[in-house]
Amino acid sequence: VSNAITFATQRCIQYSKTGVTMTDPKNISVSMADFKRALEECKKSQGFGVEEDSLKNHMLGGLIKYGEVFNKISNTLTDLTKQVKESKATRLMSVLLRGPKGSGKTAIAANLALNSNYPFVKMITPVTFVGMSEMQKSQAIGAAFDSAYKTPLSMIIIDNIERMVEYIPIGPRFANHVLQTLMVLINRVPPKNSSVLVVCTCSDDRVLMDLSLKELFNVVVDVPRLRTPAHVEAVLTSPELELKISSDEVKEISKRCALPISIKQLLMVVEMTRVACPEKFTAEEFERRLLATGMRLKPKSIARFDGLGPAIAGGNQFGLGKLADLE
Repeated sequence: VSNAITFATQRCIQYSKTGVTMTDPKNISVSMADFKRALEECKKSQGFGVEEDSLKNHMLGGLIKYGEVFNKISNTLTDLTKQVKESKATRLMSVLLRGPKGSGKTAIAANLALNSNYPFVKMITPVTFVGMSEMQKSQAIGAAFDSAYKTPLSMIIIDNIERMVEYIPIGPRFANHVLQTLMVLINRVPPKNSSVLVVCTCSDDRVLMDLSLKELFNVVVDVPRLRTPAHVEAVLTSPELELKISSDEVKEISKRCALPISIKQLLMVVEMTRVACPEKFTAEEFERRLLATGMRLKPKSIARFDGLGPAIAGGNQFGLGKLADLE
């Protein structure tokens, strides 16, 4: 309220070279816009609320639904979010998103937070802790959880947990103080009248095994790379990308991509091709830029007969003419 009054008062103050004057002080009125602005300022200063801009930065290209695998992941996380929100018996839920680098774990976590309608969301990333000592990192993590406990419903995202604990496989070496802080807080039941959903991401299974992190979580969700040509086709034809590409070119690209491929890598090559060829997106240009990034293409001799295995498995019988159609 005090901040809202301050904002309302500032509208009636005029600054000039001769000094400061107040115009019509008797008619100062506090509007809803003043209250909203005061609330935003309070959130920023106290660390409350949802960091929408920060979360959106982790999903600049939107979230692409590439098939049944993605739908299962999304449905599972949505159900867990609902459970924490509605169940009186679930005051703490810890979820681990596990998968290869570039598989979209951070984007999925950010999208979950944006659509959760939780009043408090805090995302902790290794970038936040650059230049901090182990003790400072532990204190910052503890402060984030303390803020979450002050609200009835909150979500904490801990991204790239292997970098958070400074894990190095040789040794192995890691920041033990940070690790112990995470192990305690991830399993700590919130105070009464408070529920917390903790979502962590990890790209290195060695961390989970060597540091016994997997056992910390109630639920482990695997986020794989794109495994089938159908997944690649779904990405290329998604409305979020708005690609100027024919169906034949899409099929050619999906056949030639060496699988599995991370969705992050695929989107990077798509954007490279789009910028280079804004008028027409072709498989040839895509393949050229895919190879330029160090990724592989499936040999044409193999790509041509990708349909042969499923056809035989289905018990189909065909002659040489039918084989030619698979090309």
